[in-house]
Amino acid sequence: MTLPQRNTALERPTNFYYLMCKLDRAQYHLVEDGSLIIKNAWDHYKNMGIGSIIMEHGKNGINDPMLKIKVSGHIDYRYYYMLKRRITGDYADVFVTSCVNNFRFPVFKNEKFMSEQPLYYWFSQRYKSVFISKVLTVGNYLDDGLSRNLRKLEVENWKCTLYESNLFLSSDTPLWYRLKKGMLVDFILIKKKKSIFKYICKSSNRWILMTALLPAAMYTYFKR
Repeated sequence: MTLPQRNTALERPTNFYYLMCKLDRAQYHLVEDGSLIIKNAWDHYKNMGIGSIIMEHGKNGINDPMLKIKVSGHIDYRYYYMLKRRITGDYADVFVTSCVNNFRFPVFKNEKFMSEQPLYYWFSQRYKSVFISKVLTVGNYLDDGLSRNLRKLEVENWKCTLYESNLFLSSDTPLWYRLKKGMLVDFILIKKKKSIFKYICKSSNRWILMTALLPAAMYTYFKR
C-alpha cells in the first residue's frame, strides 16, 4: 500500500495499528472476518517475538491474491526477506502498536507523496514479521490512481523520492536493488535539472550512483 504524506492511524483492536489512508488508486477493505483472522493469528504467534503480521491482498476476492505467500508461518525481517528473494508486490500489513508507535515519515515542504518503503526499512531493522498465506484485504487498482502514476508523483515530490531512495543504497541492501534505487536517484536529479555530479560527489554511495548514471540517462531520454 502506498502512503500519501498525510495519513491517520486507527487502532482497532487496541493491540494493532492500521494505517488508514485515503488512496485514489484503490479501494481497499478488510475481508468480512478480518478482525477475527488477525486475532487468531496474533494468539498463535504473539509469543514468537513478532512485530507485525503480513497476509495476502486479494485483487477481487479471497481466492485471487495479488502476491501469494508461499511459506505460511515463516518469520523473518520483512524488508530483507523480500528483497533477498526478489519478491515485489502488495501484501496486507498489520503492525503491533507498541512496535510502530515511534516511527514517523519525514515531511518535506510542499511535497505530498512518499511510498511506504521507509516504514518497512525502519521496522525490519528492529522487528520480525510473520507471513501468513491468507487474504486479509481486498481491492483493485484504479486507472487514474497512485500506482499508475507513480513515476510522475516521484518527480513531483522529488525530495521525498531522494530521501527514500538513499535509504536503500547502503550495503545492507542487495546489489540489484541498490542499482535500481541509484538509477531512480540519478533520474530524479536529471529530471529536476539538479547538479548531478555535485550530488554524487557528496554521496557516501557515489560508486552506485556513477554506475547507474548511464542507464538513468538513457531511461530519461526514452521516457520523454
